[in-house]
Amino acid sequence: MDKNVILIDNLFIKKGTGRVVYLHPYDNSKIIKISIEKKLYRDQNIIENIYYSYLFKRNIPMNNIVKCYGYVNTNLGKGLVFDKVCDYTGVISKTYSQAITNQNISKDILLKLFNDLKQYISLNDILFIDTAFGNIMCCEYEKGKYKLIIIDGLGGSNILRFFLMLLSKKYKIRRLKKAKDIMLNKLKKLKIIE
Repeated sequence: MDKNVILIDNLFIKKGTGRVVYLHPYDNSKIIKISIEKKLYRDQNIIENIYYSYLFKRNIPMNNIVKCYGYVNTNLGKGLVFDKVCDYTGVISKTYSQAITNQNISKDILLKLFNDLKQYISLNDILFIDTAFGNIMCCEYEKGKYKLIIIDGLGGSNILRFFLMLLSKKYKIRRLKKAKDIMLNKLKKLKIIE
């Protein structure tokens, strides 16, 4: 974090609830997320940075989670650097929500991708709490081959609840079940599952 990375308007990608996302000006394969949350206990960058360290120390495979590279100083404040999720063509991948809406991928494949992600989350106790389908990218890593990658929503949006999930297995199980049920209900509404 030696030098300031200058972020300008033409690098802007998207604004979420608590963060703004920019293309990394010096590395086209990366993005930078800048927190706009004023309350420290709700700062998603702090929560995710702690959680990524937790996953790394426990050697959790990052197969379905975007890679985090830590903090960088920018002209807009401290930002977290992540891989930019792109298809094999180099184009930014569609979100899972877009993949469902566009109907370019069969329902069977979309359901298999979801089940694979659900299994990954379950096997590795991943705290994927904000389960919006916009937080999941549907990456076509080879022609006709896809995988889902979580880009946001890890650890939740409240640092106190986040630590409670890490410390209390019972609370974590309850929160993960609730998150899974929300995703299943969304798939039912979209008629991906019956």
